[in-house]
Amino acid sequence: MNSILMIVLILISTKLCFAREWVNKDGRKIEADYVSSDGTTVILLRDGTEIKYPLAKLSLPDQDFIQTQSQAKETKTKSDVENVAHSRPTGRLS
Repeated sequence: MNSILMIVLILISTKLCFAREWVNKDGRKIEADYVSSDGTTVILLRDGTEIKYPLAKLSLPDQDFIQTQSQAKETKTKSDVENVAHSRPTGRLS
């Protein structure tokens, strides 16, 4: 039973990357996983190698995708912080 749970967790964790076809403004395409973005540069993962690419050189739909991913991550981070803040004990600890 534990091995089945481990396999399921591994399969789920591998889907956390956002594999997709990326297109730059010149129409060139690359298949890669989305890793992160700092607002000016995007980090993609292709064949185990991280690629840093200027966000402004990507197609507008890809820029929109990255903005959506960044907003979703920011919302989740705020939610996580709020949950931690609300779960703190408010009295003295014995």
